Amino acid sequence: MTAPHARPFSKHLNVKEIYANTYRDFEDLQGRLEDFIDFIEQYYNELRLHSALGYCSPEKFEKDSQVEPERTSAAALMTFLG
Repeated sequence: MTAPHARPFSKHLNVKEIYANTYRDFEDLQGRLEDFIDFIEQYYNELRLHSALGYCSPEKFEKDSQVEPERTSAAALMTFLG
């Protein structure tokens, strides 16, 4: 993940997970962050539709882009290539 993409993710992580919850100890925080990352990988990358990707999931978009590179939009290229 490049720095420009990491900043919004970091802000989202802080607001939605870290600041919104109380943790017993560091291990509790670590376990919840692992759950949060699993959620991102399973829902956000595999299922959630993104308008910048022609209303496809990132996983489907990448798969389709490898098969049909001419369908790649400029916005999608900027999203993945920075």
